Amino acid sequence: MAVVAGVDPVRIGAVAFMLTRSRPMRLLIGYFIGGFGLSLIIGVVVVFVLKDLKIAKTSAIPPGIEIAVGALALLVAPDATRTRIEQLYAWVSSHQRMVVTVLAGVVGTYLVIVGVSKI
Repeated sequence: MAVVAGVDPVRIGAVAFMLTRSRPMRLLIGYFIGGFGLSLIIGVVVVFVLKDLKIAKTSAIPPGIEIAVGALALLVAPDATRTRIEQLYAWVSSHQRMVVTVLAGVVGTYLVIVGVSKI
């Protein structure tokens, strides 16, 4: 799911726009808090409201492996994300705003066309 969310044209455009502003960290923190909060709300709804539905509750992967992979992701993700954001910020800062805007628009349009055509 992270890969799909990472190439979402709306998110790419929003982050590219925020990085071109004079104080991008303030905007990115608000974006992060909003996304994190929404994820928590949806998680609570799924866990507590939908728990009584008769949906298959088995997994092909043992719980120990799922917990280990989750813990590893929590250790690795922040550093990798920080590195990628710094690289993106440096690239955006080194180019003109128009170039970044056009590139984000082209990439976003391509991803929407691919998504709509179900390629």
